[in-house]
Formats: sequence, structure tokens, C-alpha cells
Amino acid sequence: MFDEPFTGTSSWIFGRQEITLPASGLYYIVTYVPSGTPGKFWVAPGVKEVFGFGDILTLPAVIYKVRTFHEVFFWGGILGWGYLGAVILLLLPLVFFFV
Repeated sequence: MFDEPFTGTSSWIFGRQEITLPASGLYYIVTYVPSGTPGKFWVAPGVKEVFGFGDILTLPAVIYKVRTFHEVFFWGGILGWGYLGAVILLLLPLVFFFV
């Protein structure tokens, strides 16, 4: 079981697979459950996660999508609550200004 703290989700890990492709070109990753039982499956292809400044700005939307996929409450995880805290801190002076 893998607990992802930034999104607040959990996933099963089936193991890492390294595949050497014979030539450059277009390839597809296909998954299935041999028993035919319905379910969800996600794959993280690649070697290394790389994030830039623009990714920080889109994280609230990404967290929402990840949590929706996992069918848990739409807001949560370390970054989700961090963003909420930042918004509250930014809005707090406005509350005192209008009071």
C-alpha cells in the first residue's frame, strides 16, 4: 500500500516494471484485471518526477482530479489543506478591514 501524503490518497503497488522498447515510436500501455472484476487502475510511466513552478499553480486542480478518481472527498492531503490555509491567511486582512 502506498500512501500519497500530498493528495491524501492510498493505492496498491503491484511492482515496478522496466521495459526496453525495441524502437522509437508510438506505444500504448494497456491494463486489465484477468478475473474481469470491475475496478480502477492507474499507471505512472516514466523514470523520474519533475515539477516546475507552473505545476505549483495547478496543484489545487490536480489534487481535485486525483481525489475524485480515488472517490474520496474532493479536498484534502497536505497540499490541499496548505492551499486552504494560504487562502485564509490572504483573506484574513480583508475580514478585519471590513469589520
